[in-house]
Amino acid sequence: MLKFFRRIRRKLINDGNLKRYAIYAVGEIILVVIGILIALQINNWNENQKTKAVESKILLEIEKNLHMGLSVLDESFHWDSLCTQSGLIVLKHLEKKLAYHDSLDEHFDLFPNIGLGDVPSSGYDALKSVGLTVLANDSIRIGLSNLYEISLPKLKQTFEYDVFERRTEFYNSELYEHFYMKDKIFQDSAVGRHPINYKELLDDRRFINMTRSLLDNRKWFNSEKVMRRNEILHIIQMINKELYE
Repeated sequence: MLKFFRRIRRKLINDGNLKRYAIYAVGEIILVVIGILIALQINNWNENQKTKAVESKILLEIEKNLHMGLSVLDESFHWDSLCTQSGLIVLKHLEKKLAYHDSLDEHFDLFPNIGLGDVPSSGYDALKSVGLTVLANDSIRIGLSNLYEISLPKLKQTFEYDVFERRTEFYNSELYEHFYMKDKIFQDSAVGRHPINYKELLDDRRFINMTRSLLDNRKWFNSEKVMRRNEILHIIQMINKELYE
């Protein structure tokens, strides 16, 4: 192709036709420019495909992480439900001054507990390493940033400095004073907290009030977890739409 154009150029020069040569020169420049533009377009397309591949890979990893996070939260809801039921049983016995039964030991041990768990972040960490701008969808990018940088850290902080701290206070001030732990010596033996003096416990308003406070605190914290769960679900829906529609 280059030899062909070179022959044409030489012929025009030899003929001395400057007008035709000028037209040819302009045409050759235009062809070169068009070739460069096509090459740039192909290169941009290739780069866009590479970026899209990276974006899809990261979104798939994030989607997997978020589904695992939902499982963790759902497991904590199940655990909290069991603990709440135990707390209500304990509260009913104390407020109505019902007779002691050894099945209460398990409920005394279970009800102060509360669960949280972590939402995996390997996909989001990978996204940050390549830059959040790799995501073409602004809504997904903003949603992920809010979830991992604000919502989840705030939830964890609330758990550590409010919920868990209150639970620890309850353990230190009440459970260690009123109960002793039952050892699991044999496979079929019960495990739990046995009240040192059940009759005295029935008249302990501080213990009863703190039990109710723990239940209220768990209910409030679970409402926070529900909001985070809905936030995760919304992001998963956006990712699915971006990847599969």
